[in-house]
Amino acid sequence: MTDGVVSIARTTNVVVASMWREILVANGIRAEVGGTATATSVYAMMPMLSQIDVFVFEEDADRARELIEQAEREAAREDGETARGSGDGG
Repeated sequence: MTDGVVSIARTTNVVVASMWREILVANGIRAEVGGTATATSVYAMMPMLSQIDVFVFEEDADRARELIEQAEREAAREDGETARGSGDGG
């Protein structure tokens, strides 16, 4: 039996939300991205989202949160390694 759908992560960055969704899908978790349009960009005339949620079935929520947290830790570690390497002159 499938439980309801829950939001397991929220961001204001559509690229990040899409990346999280792809991580979940790659790990066998059905996920969708949704948000609320609150304004229109003057430059592109496209909706700007104030919040973007990643939704999964409730039964997958714990595992999905763990996968996103793991991905964020790995990204932070890689950013730190890049920052340390950028000052070596070449």
